[in-house]
Amino acid sequence: NVIYVQPKDVEVFKVGSRSPTYNSIEDALRAAPENSEVWISEGVYHIQLSETVETIVLKPGVKIYGGFTGDENDAGEREPDKYSTIIFTCKYPYQPNDNKNPWTQTSRNNVLDGISFTGATRTVLLITGGNHLIENSRFLSSYMIYTGPVVKCKSAVNVYFINDIFANNISSSCIDVYSS
Repeated sequence: NVIYVQPKDVEVFKVGSRSPTYNSIEDALRAAPENSEVWISEGVYHIQLSETVETIVLKPGVKIYGGFTGDENDAGEREPDKYSTIIFTCKYPYQPNDNKNPWTQTSRNNVLDGISFTGATRTVLLITGGNHLIENSRFLSSYMIYTGPVVKCKSAVNVYFINDIFANNISSSCIDVYSS
């Protein structure tokens, strides 16, 4: 079961032959059933956080892949280093001590592969329970001065970070990944 995400007004995945197709990453992640894949095409996706935005809790086994051009038939055919999927998560207006919910929370056995996060002002990923793989992803230029780490691991069994980059993040906790 594959769910597709492409920028608004741009047909990357041929909608007639590939469905369901979403223009909103949040809607796609909320709709993704257990053990499904979410394929996100290259592009920049702006996600404006507010106090009313609820945390997206991934269902068990959901795998999120970025870096698609639309011609792939298998997630292994994509090139996320060449075709970037960038999620720009920002909070407007920014308020000190606004430590509301994280943007995304894992459940069990989730995969995040080939996604770049930038501009965050609160925790992007809360990793809980089960085993998780975070691969070929980037967490860049986030301003977390009052809100803790970019990635927080809480009660997770095993979390594997492979070929990931954490750079230019500012955090009051002085770390990019925190485990409790």
